[in-house]
Amino acid sequence: PVLSMTGTRDASLVFRTTVANRRRPFERIHRGDQYLVTIDDAVHRTFADLETEHDAMEAGRLDGPPGPQTRPPGGAEHQAHLGIIRGVTLAFWDAMLRGDAEAMKWLREGGAEKALGAAARFEKK
Repeated sequence: PVLSMTGTRDASLVFRTTVANRRRPFERIHRGDQYLVTIDDAVHRTFADLETEHDAMEAGRLDGPPGPQTRPPGGAEHQAHLGIIRGVTLAFWDAMLRGDAEAMKWLREGGAEKALGAAARFEKK
């Protein structure tokens, strides 16, 4: 079983990684129990619970010029992203490691899609 997560803004100019590149593990592994969550407006640092001032300014959550330092996450959207990451990850672990039938049903039968709504895209195979 594999759970992959990315964001619609999860790209790197330095490493020439595109958002499409982040989908490759999900697309290229050809067996069941594969899940991919794509969080709307999440950047690469979102998954480390970090958001730079530049990220916040680009997303419209900060007024003024960005500074060089990384600041603790603060915006409501960033906190919502973290909630998605935690919720889906815990459900995945509960299903796969604990054998939790309800968590497995949530992953496989539309519970995740319903819970995430427009905030993220949930794909499975």
